[in-house]
Amino acid sequence: MIENGFGVRQEADRTWSVFDKFSGEVVVIDGHVQAHLPEAEAREALDLLIRKYMVRHHEDGSGRLP
Repeated sequence: MIENGFGVRQEADRTWSVFDKFSGEVVVIDGHVQAHLPEAEAREALDLLIRKYMVRHHEDGSGRLP
């Protein structure tokens, strides 16, 4: 898997969150907080971030999303 600074974690309530590995904060995608998700949805959101990272990286961006 491509390392882009994001990950998924299981929370105490057994739901999943997508988070920024540098800040520890839960990610917001298109205005939607990526917390309290089923595992499959969290992994789909992570895949979306990876694809966005790959596009930015390919375009000579930093790879980090704003």
